[in-house]
Amino acid sequence: RLIQGNKRKLILERSAKCVQRIKCHDEPPLQLLRMRKRGYSNTEI
Repeated sequence: RLIQGNKRKLILERSAKCVQRIKCHDEPPLQLLRMRKRGYSNTEI
């Protein structure tokens, strides 16, 4: 039972890390797109 619980914890932690990583990867491109919409070019950022 303990082993199953630990495995479940590891899986949850791993999925949480994946979600964080995906969020971190998504944020800069979104910011770039927003700035481009406002009329900034890539060189100005």
